Amino acid sequence: MSVDDGGHLKMYILIRESVPTGFAVLAAAHASLAAYLKFRAPSPPPPSWTCSRVMAREAPRSRS
Repeated sequence: MSVDDGGHLKMYILIRESVPTGFAVLAAAHASLAAYLKFRAPSPPPPSWTCSRVMAREAPRSRS
């Protein structure tokens, strides 16, 4: 990573020419997502969720 004149971070993703196009696109997408997740601004904590288990039994069938 490097910084340009405006103070913005710049990232270079290098992929070998021998890598097939489909894999190269996938690798570039994963690399850019990983960098975004690493350097993004901190987010507020997620809301707390309460979980409860609901169990039900099937009513016995009457034989008719």
